[in-house]
Amino acid sequence: EGAYPALLAETAAAALGKKDVSSLISPRSGMGAGAGVASSSDGGAPQKDVITNTLIRTSTFLQRRLGLSESVSYYAVAAGALVGFCVVPAMLGVLYQGLQRMQIDRSEMKMYGKITDIDATAKKRSDDDDDDDEPV
Repeated sequence: EGAYPALLAETAAAALGKKDVSSLISPRSGMGAGAGVASSSDGGAPQKDVITNTLIRTSTFLQRRLGLSESVSYYAVAAGALVGFCVVPAMLGVLYQGLQRMQIDRSEMKMYGKITDIDATAKKRSDDDDDDDEPV
């Protein structure tokens, strides 16, 4: 395995004030990208790093399926997260606003009738100054 993990564990143990280094070093078989990331010691408790594990799995999937490099797959995951967290809620807000506008228009139609029948153009004035209603 090498001296680096043992040295790192000893440094972490010293920083945490623990004397037992063996608890920090746990031999795992099959360590790969993301292996053991979402391990949980409690049986029914939610896993700690579910989001990180999902991001790593997604990146690995993009690398294998589409043949993307590691950095490009990370950018693709980041762009997908940006779209998912920013653009989608904004689009849902616009959709909700449109539905509200349709409901208000429908309510106005019931209450006031068809508003498009109202003529809002300026009337032309005629040269006839006398009123037809006045007796001569």
